[in-house]
Amino acid sequence: MSVEILSKELINFDDVARSCDSDTTWYLGPFDHLLHPYVPIATLFLYKNVQTSQDSALCLGNLRIAIRRVLSQYFHLSGRLKVNQSDQTVEIDLNNAGIGLFSATCSLHLSDFADADQLSLMALPGQGNDLLPPFSPSPETLSDYPLLTVQHTRFKCGGVCLGVRIFHCLCYAEGFFQLVQDIARQYDAALNETDAALEPAHLKSVQFCDVLPLSYEPLMFKANNPAESILSDKTMDSIVYPSPVVTGKVLHFSREQLDQIKRNANEGALETSKHISTFVALTSHLYQRLYLARRQLATTRGWPTLEALSSDILTPINWRRADRLSLPPRYFPNAVLTTTMSLPPDELAEASLSVIAQRWHDRLGGMTPADARQTLAWITAQPNKRCIVPKFRLQHGGFMISQWSNIPLYETATFGGAVPVLIAPPFTTISTIDGLGYILPSAPQQSDGSLDIYLALDADVWVVLDQDGEWIPNVVVPAE
Repeated sequence: MSVEILSKELINFDDVARSCDSDTTWYLGPFDHLLHPYVPIATLFLYKNVQTSQDSALCLGNLRIAIRRVLSQYFHLSGRLKVNQSDQTVEIDLNNAGIGLFSATCSLHLSDFADADQLSLMALPGQGNDLLPPFSPSPETLSDYPLLTVQHTRFKCGGVCLGVRIFHCLCYAEGFFQLVQDIARQYDAALNETDAALEPAHLKSVQFCDVLPLSYEPLMFKANNPAESILSDKTMDSIVYPSPVVTGKVLHFSREQLDQIKRNANEGALETSKHISTFVALTSHLYQRLYLARRQLATTRGWPTLEALSSDILTPINWRRADRLSLPPRYFPNAVLTTTMSLPPDELAEASLSVIAQRWHDRLGGMTPADARQTLAWITAQPNKRCIVPKFRLQHGGFMISQWSNIPLYETATFGGAVPVLIAPPFTTISTIDGLGYILPSAPQQSDGSLDIYLALDADVWVVLDQDGEWIPNVVVPAE
């Protein structure tokens, strides 16, 4: 193995007044309750060495100082998770057990993992997993794990990778990158031997306790019977299908290819129809092509019925915005609700992209702020939070896609003037789920509006898609 962990330390906050605070438990909110306690956000930030000294690029000592300073505000991250057995909500024990900081070294150069001068996630040690802090929580060990862990790995060339992992029930992508940006700003201050005031962040989860009628049913969620598995699907009870071998790939869509898909999605739209965005067009395209590939594979495999093949799509929607729930500025906790859609199988297989995109566009705008507030109040009222699940069939065809391309990732993670050459979420054991994907902006070297999609699929589905000429479309220049 080319990566060796040299040391591990725990960083605690040292605010005496905070340490003497009478509160010993930090309570999460209804957005947070939708996330499983073991699921993390895990991301790599890679930096080339641009300094004359190989040890000066993203110095570990200054990183340690920056994390300690940030803890003076995000002090709850120094605690540990615990599960309230009365309703299965996750809480934080404010025990100041510390954030985990790992120091590691890699015996290879960053250039050893590049293809045509472009770093490749899949070529990194362990496909990037070796650059993340160790992580294998269980119900018995959940309370032992730091809420935030950072692994600082220095390569032989002097380049550095920061592998950052945080429990997802504490924040979503925007909160995560806000935290990384705050650490970067404090790193710059430490580098310049100055003090920098922390910009106030809103850390407490907003609570929603509206009174609901007993008959209220959320648009996008349901509560399973506690005796049922979260992933149960009655349509498959009578049929046994083999579990797929799931692998991840990184797909690159150029600006020209994205424009082509967007033109196709808007083609034939009525004048009264709303304009289809790049995100809606791209996800609609992937949704249809994935379903067609899985449908072809199911037929090849001789499945006795296609009814069990999911035709569902799911994406998280950010409710922070002023035109939604208008949450406080720099809101750190989770603020997303998933939107789901299920099209009739024949429509999904046969309709034009413009029809599917219009359906998806309308569905994404189908939940009002009033609906969201009622949904969050319903979540709060549920006696067992672990029974809450989206109205979404995960098995055999579900497509789950998260958009990180609307976040200025590379600007937020600049340490000491060094901009990352790659930001990527590795395919971990937890995230390698058939149909789960993330959309990220391409690396700064390709700052042309192109996008990279980190997608995990059944290995056999990849074989079918490789033969699909429309999967990554050829660009047709429109006539003047």
